[in-house]
Amino acid sequence: MEKIYKRINWQNVPSTETPLSAENLNKMDKGIEDLDNRMINDIPVMDTQNNVVTFESADAVDTEEAPLAWSDVEVLKTGEKHSSIFAKISQMFKNIRYLYKTVAELNGKLPDYIVEQGTSGIWTYRKWNSGIVELFGYTTGNSTYYSTNSTWGYSHLAQINLPFTLTSCRYVNASVRFGSGTATVMRINESVTAPIIYFDANLDSDTYRINIEVKGAWK
Repeated sequence: MEKIYKRINWQNVPSTETPLSAENLNKMDKGIEDLDNRMINDIPVMDTQNNVVTFESADAVDTEEAPLAWSDVEVLKTGEKHSSIFAKISQMFKNIRYLYKTVAELNGKLPDYIVEQGTSGIWTYRKWNSGIVELFGYTTGNSTYYSTNSTWGYSHLAQINLPFTLTSCRYVNASVRFGSGTATVMRINESVTAPIIYFDANLDSDTYRINIEVKGAWK
């Protein structure tokens, strides 16, 4: 390339060969300006808005609405052609469409999983993504019979509040211990808010402990 500037080659004092003068400074100034103009004029126009891209990969430009498989995309490289870059971008979007299709097909077929679990009062619970809820707990208290019967002698009941309202109650199981006596669960009134446990015992009053399991739906 043709040179556009010749160095002055400045020398330190006491040399007088390169005086700090307007002539030498203007020579530098003009050299810088000429170099700046040359750089501007030599810079090519980089506007690519009207470039036309031709894809080299038939698979990448597949217009199929539901891609049949995932395709790996190679890493972009320095100096790569626009056509290759856009082909890779197109393949990325095709892979996204494939993932979307796969998830849609699996909807409702994926294994159920827990979305929330914890404790609340006497209860331990698990909420599943499908809407199922499981609750386990126990409660204690004192009970006095509300009626007599010929089998056990005395009938009792206990109402147990759930930690939250269910949309449906499908199953309730319970067992009871009644002080120093003997007791058995006779029936259960299922409820979305507070199941009622009916049990018979051979004592008219005492302390009780009821273990309870509830299954239903939370959504």
